[in-house]
Amino acid sequence: DSCIDTLFTQRNIVDGACLKVLISKSLGWVMTGASAIVKTPVIRNMLKAESAAGLSPQSIYLETIMYSCSVAYFVMKDLGDGKLDEFNEYGENVNLTLQNVIIVLLMWRYNKPSTSHCLLATALFAVFFLMAFTLPEDCGPVGECGSLLASSLSTFAPSIPAPCVSLKPCRRLLITLPLPLMIASRLPQIIANVRNGHTGILSIVTLAMNVIGSLLRVFTTFQNPKGLDMGALAGYLLSFILNATMAIQCFIYRENTKKVLAKKNK
Repeated sequence: DSCIDTLFTQRNIVDGACLKVLISKSLGWVMTGASAIVKTPVIRNMLKAESAAGLSPQSIYLETIMYSCSVAYFVMKDLGDGKLDEFNEYGENVNLTLQNVIIVLLMWRYNKPSTSHCLLATALFAVFFLMAFTLPEDCGPVGECGSLLASSLSTFAPSIPAPCVSLKPCRRLLITLPLPLMIASRLPQIIANVRNGHTGILSIVTLAMNVIGSLLRVFTTFQNPKGLDMGALAGYLLSFILNATMAIQCFIYRENTKKVLAKKNK
């Protein structure tokens, strides 16, 4: 509100701090809008080839949960502040979750898994998403646990301090869980690409947008007026590394991928 007054009421357009906030907010909205189509190249490739070739089901499932965790975390963070005014900080995760659901449905259509598989996956996702919104804000004595645990390890007599035992699952888990989920979702896809010698229907356009989006989110995270969120920052940096790896694979295996998709279309 103070920056709105500075930039637009007082017309002080040279205020450095407020200009950074304005740029950060603008980039957030641009990314939220662009994310609405970031997965459409993959969806289009699936519809055109009538195949889910090259996609790892495990990767897609974990990726969907990963995006959902971020949505739940930021929505509850906003609600904790009393209003939903930071949608531009996580809007792309909402869009990516919805697009991933479409990809999952197409994957089921073309791979034809059993009905029980589809029902179980749907039920587990629904239960996970509902449970995420019930997590309390308080995690317990995290700081005390961390300092005592570090002290214990430094004495070469590791033990579990009492404060660590009283820690409990909390809202913070939703922003740290995407880190291992991201590794677990991307690595199988990266390994599958190497084993297959092609990237299937993966889209270099989508991956390039993810790489650029991750870098922009690093910037917007640093400029957040509510303070630096280290969990979110770590997630965006890891996302950049893993998406960049897959984008490089798309470039390396582009000739083999063309041959594989050409065979699928015959």
